[in-house]
Amino acid sequence: MAKKKATMPTSLKIGLYDPGMTPLHRAGLGGLAASLLSLKVSDYPGQWDVQETYVELTWEEGKANEFFEKLLSEGLAIQDPKSIGIIDFPAFKNRLGHSASYEARLAYQDALMGTFLQHGKSRTLGSEKVLVLDPEAQKRQRSYRPMESFKHQQQAKDIVGALSPKGTNDIRIAGWAYPGAVEKHPGKSWSRMEVSVGAFVALCFAPVGTFSFKVVSNIDRKRRAYALVVPVVSDLKRFGRFRRRFAKFDASQMYVSSASDAGLMIAAAMHSGFEFASRQRQEFLQVMTLGTQPWASQQKTRTKVMYINEPDERTLSLYRFVMGLAQFQPKKIQGKNGYFYAISPVREAITEALAEGVPWYESVIDTYTSADSELRNRFHQYEQGGLSAMIEYPESLSQREKLFVEVCHKAMGQLYWSVRERGEAQGTNVDRKLEVELTKIRSSLLRAKNEDTLRDALVDFWAKASRDKVQQNSVLGRTIKVQNKSGEVLEMSGWEVILPMLEDQNWKKARQLALIALLSRSTRSSSDGDEEDLSEEE
Repeated sequence: MAKKKATMPTSLKIGLYDPGMTPLHRAGLGGLAASLLSLKVSDYPGQWDVQETYVELTWEEGKANEFFEKLLSEGLAIQDPKSIGIIDFPAFKNRLGHSASYEARLAYQDALMGTFLQHGKSRTLGSEKVLVLDPEAQKRQRSYRPMESFKHQQQAKDIVGALSPKGTNDIRIAGWAYPGAVEKHPGKSWSRMEVSVGAFVALCFAPVGTFSFKVVSNIDRKRRAYALVVPVVSDLKRFGRFRRRFAKFDASQMYVSSASDAGLMIAAAMHSGFEFASRQRQEFLQVMTLGTQPWASQQKTRTKVMYINEPDERTLSLYRFVMGLAQFQPKKIQGKNGYFYAISPVREAITEALAEGVPWYESVIDTYTSADSELRNRFHQYEQGGLSAMIEYPESLSQREKLFVEVCHKAMGQLYWSVRERGEAQGTNVDRKLEVELTKIRSSLLRAKNEDTLRDALVDFWAKASRDKVQQNSVLGRTIKVQNKSGEVLEMSGWEVILPMLEDQNWKKARQLALIALLSRSTRSSSDGDEEDLSEEE
């Protein structure tokens, strides 16, 4: 009896939980689903079905190659490759079919060239040209090289070959498909990374299902060049709708201060309506950073991989507040060779702390104490407004922490008036004298290594600020209502509230809060409202 001749299949079903599907594969499948939901099936020699946990592609017999070529070219579209050359993915368009601005898509394209498309052979670029971002005023020009094509669009032949009767159903992958994937032992086939056809198709759409960012770090510039956020996808239909909602982005959103910043941005965007991760406390996002290493400066390799559980409401609230502050927004700066973006180091420190679950001010002070003189000067000159806003935000500090900072701010106001009176009487430079005094206070706090030396530094600070005695600080003498652990409301003086902050187990936190108080109030602004208070006390 003759063997039945093998035939080419006419369908491919890809499931979220198929063998070998990693978070990146699932995110890529989410990108495929989002793309399919944005394309017109009537234009294809086949059809598709998008369900919660799988995607099924079906094509007409003998037209597999035509089907996949069209799907890859249109699902990963580039607008006018020979003239404009900027990505224009259908999944990134809004419900009306409008794309994001040229500037925003170009920023995302640049980020892709730092994650998936960093190798020169993974993309084809045209000659450099100038894009006018504000045509009416003929301003804000940006030079770039148009994207003519990239690897993900050109895989129809490999897909169809693997599906054919003579195919192996497995496809070898490289770094453009899976950042960090390498052949450990060149020439040894067993060390290559290979995936099934379905998983490979999903990886082709990973640039759509993941989120790439340019990292503008003030702390670790080389090792954090780019960030790739991989969301945990468990509902393809829901993720497809979410990806379209996120399509309305501007260029500044493509620049983040750290991997944690990138992860929290996507977590905040996904949090509404997404409860699948919190139910089992599984990872909500996978974030990796890619940067240069001393042994491989010619390319960017993975420098860090972190996992973020779904943040709680307080963390998301703090992050949204940080994102909304003008002081922490990416600033567009005009340089010699065009513009670039700069981001506050305080935003970087705060987002790192929120992702790690530690107090935000702890990370800010750690960054400050380990910073070089240039970065410290930036803290002193430009970061007071953002830090002051953080302190005023209701959910940023506990009642005890807020009171401690208020005591230090009050002392700074008293110190200002004390120095001003002496300076005017002696005819000296008041601002210079005040800066010298505050530098001494900061130095004494930074030198404090235990609770005893910290108490000495704080008492010296508050006594120096006082005209007669430490108790003159009105905040310390104020009666405050405090709720204890059992829910009972007690009336206590300021002294009674903050004294536990100076105990052995809390002294480091007290030092951090004192330094935050000094950094969050400029010498001039620290006097605001204090003149009237002092006259009332007298």
